Amino acid sequence: MPTYAGATATTQRPGGVYVYPRVGLGLGEPSRIAPESERIEPRFGQALTVGLSELAVGAPFVIGSPVTGEGRDTSGTVFIFRRDDSGWRQSHRLTAPTSHPHVERFGEHLTSDPTTSLIGAPNSGGPPPYGNPGEGAALF
Repeated sequence: MPTYAGATATTQRPGGVYVYPRVGLGLGEPSRIAPESERIEPRFGQALTVGLSELAVGAPFVIGSPVTGEGRDTSGTVFIFRRDDSGWRQSHRLTAPTSHPHVERFGEHLTSDPTTSLIGAPNSGGPPPYGNPGEGAALF
């Protein structure tokens, strides 16, 4: 089983998830998983959860909708990658549901089991742009 490590984006470089294959008793040269756009996605790689054929990667400081770019400050995104014979490929991205207008930092925390993923969004529930630090939301 490989080892996965998230490296968050900064203003100078995009983030990524590095996959280190097992080589004997150690680790080999890593491969990098990144969003299709390769633009700097704020905090891409801050959280991740790995399944047999699916990888979810949080980018809790991505701003707005992936289609229009409109939305709240720091609303966040979760990128979903699927593994096939040639490696990991981005399949889609999740944003906070519009039925929850004050979700902030969607994707800062992630966990999953074989049938369910849980996405944490701290600082949710308060007025924009930054929510209430004492409140949060878990979406699944």
